[in-house]
Order: sequence, then C-alpha cells, then structure tokens
Amino acid sequence: MTYSQTNFESLVDDFKEMVFNVSLHYFYNREDAEDISQQVFIDIFEQFPGFKGDSDIKTWIYQITVNTCKEELRYRYRKKRNWKKTLFLSDLGDKKEQESIVEAFGNHPEIELEQQELGRVMQREILKLSEKQQTAFVLTQMEQLSYEEAARVMKSTVSSVESLVFRARQNLKKSLSDVYDEWFD
Repeated sequence: MTYSQTNFESLVDDFKEMVFNVSLHYFYNREDAEDISQQVFIDIFEQFPGFKGDSDIKTWIYQITVNTCKEELRYRYRKKRNWKKTLFLSDLGDKKEQESIVEAFGNHPEIELEQQELGRVMQREILKLSEKQQTAFVLTQMEQLSYEEAARVMKSTVSSVESLVFRARQNLKKSLSDVYDEWFD
C-alpha cells in the first residue's frame, strides 16, 4: 500500500504496533512507550513530505522510531545528570547514572512477577552497551528483523550489524555472568 498525508490514519493503523513494540524494548514501560510512539508518528507526519520512497516505508519508520528512542534516552540521561549535579553538587559517575535511568523506566508490563528482576538486570545491561550495539541487538534479537533489514534501518552493512550483534551478545554474556556470580556469592 502506498501512503500519503491524506491517508495517514491508515499508516498509523498499519505500523502502530511495530512502533510501540520497538519503543517498549527501549523503555520497558507502557506509558513511556506510548508517549514515544506518539512522538514517532508526529515525526513521521512532519517528515512524510520528504519521504521519496528510496527505501521501504517499514524501514523508514523503523529508522525514525529507533532515532526517536535514542534521542529520548540521550535527553533523559542529560536531564538526570544535570539534576543530580545540581542537587548533590557532584557527579555520581556513569554507572550509577545509568542505573538510575534504568530505575526511572520501570518494568516491562508483560514480565511475570518472578521475572521482573531478570528483566531489570537485562535492561540495565543492554543500556550499558554502546549505542550501535544496543540498536543492532534490539532490532535483530528483540524485534526479530533480519540482519539485512537491520542494516538498512541503521544505514550500515550486514557484516557490521552481525559484528555489532556478536559483540553485544558477548558483552551481555560477560556482564550477566558477573551479575549472577554476585547473586550467588
């Protein structure tokens, strides 16, 4: 189906679930994911006249969604960091700042009660990955995009995405084994 600003409602209906799910993978909180999804569709509406159809509309929407999520994460990080510096007159360091951002996000609504702690740990560890590793991991492992689709979204090569996912998995494996070792010591 081809879309235009006149049938924008159809575009929203066709892609709202996808946009929401990607947002949820970044924020693990239904309300935040809904807010981000609304912002994504505002961005899509504003940028739609510039969409030339060079790429698939789905890929283009993924790009906007991922970029909006990453920008919001950067904004929250800066905001929280500035607030802490003002309040405590000290820089609490990257690790604690990132952990406080994770705590502010809350829990994924579908996680069962006994899995909530694991979800928070995984979320915290994903946020510690580089931005490119986070994006590649979320798109391929959580959103189930192929490496080719993820490469188009990230404007990268397939081999680069494969490498990023491999490194993300290695980093997560190491950091999660460190966390679980601490739990059982």
